Amino acid sequence: MPKKASNRAQARFTRAPLAAAILLMTPALPVLAQEIEEVLVTAQKRSENMQDVPISIQTLNTKTIEQLNINDFADFAKMLPAVSTSPSLAGVGFSNIYFRGVTTGGDGQATLSQPSVGQYLDEMPITTVQGNLDIHMYDIARVEALAGPQGTLYGASSQAGTIRVITNKPDPGEFSASYTLEGNQVDGDDMGYSGEGYVNIPLSDKAAVRIVGWKRKDAGYIEPTPIQEQAIPLILMGRDVLGCAQTGTGKTASYTLPMIDILASGRAKARMPRSLVLCPTRELAAQVSKSFETYGKYHKLTMALLIGGESFGPQEAKLDRGVDVLIATPGRLIDHFERGRILLNDVKILVIDE
Repeated sequence: MPKKASNRAQARFTRAPLAAAILLMTPALPVLAQEIEEVLVTAQKRSENMQDVPISIQTLNTKTIEQLNINDFADFAKMLPAVSTSPSLAGVGFSNIYFRGVTTGGDGQATLSQPSVGQYLDEMPITTVQGNLDIHMYDIARVEALAGPQGTLYGASSQAGTIRVITNKPDPGEFSASYTLEGNQVDGDDMGYSGEGYVNIPLSDKAAVRIVGWKRKDAGYIEPTPIQEQAIPLILMGRDVLGCAQTGTGKTASYTLPMIDILASGRAKARMPRSLVLCPTRELAAQVSKSFETYGKYHKLTMALLIGGESFGPQEAKLDRGVDVLIATPGRLIDHFERGRILLNDVKILVIDE
């Protein structure tokens, strides 16, 4: 027994020089600790360190926005874990926002037609019944997402949370300017471009002017593919169509484009979609949803995406408002139907996409 104890003591002394050598070889550790960036936020109406704010908050600073190439609301909403959105065919500014899946009913609240997430541009409230605040994300200082009820600081429509977009302020210290240009072309057809820039002009020691501007044109295509050329006229005539074409030939656009044109007139009723697109998988359903968003961004049509693995609450809230286009997988559609949350009496267009 004494011999074993001696061996253990010797092993401890053998390791001690090795541990000391490792510590001597890591002098950069204190330096790394000093490089931790201080994040300043104004969530409580004053500038303070984010670590001192006693509420749940997520931020995207200027550097992160540039690195992730965030251009609009849809881009930064994907980077906020607590935020989810419900797409809309109405296009820019019509998506419904949810914090942690919290919704208070079909119209956002039990008593008033107000959303449950408040939105601010700097200190100015811009919260609408229709949907989200969507601005061009250029020359932005940071985005702040405050989860949980924020009624004390931000008033009505902040029961689930608040999103704040903070712009860069005029700087009287120095002159600065910047610009970005981008061009694109779709398959040899239409040209698109994007130009954006800002200029900061000091007027005195305490005053400055900051001007921001941008212009954007989306590229498109003019010549239809064979499947589009054959299917679109028949769908517009109200005929039944069975189409078959290879992947990448524009099959989705062959029915989404005429559907948008047909549904442009009329209005959806609560729980009664005007059209139904059935997809066998959630991946295909999400792809079709993205196509409707792209092609219908300048039309005031509403859309709901019903797929498995997602919360029922936001989907039911969307159905209660009434949707023009319903995209669903069979399983989730049956779940909503058996719950009595959806009626198919008003469906005028049925698409089965496989």
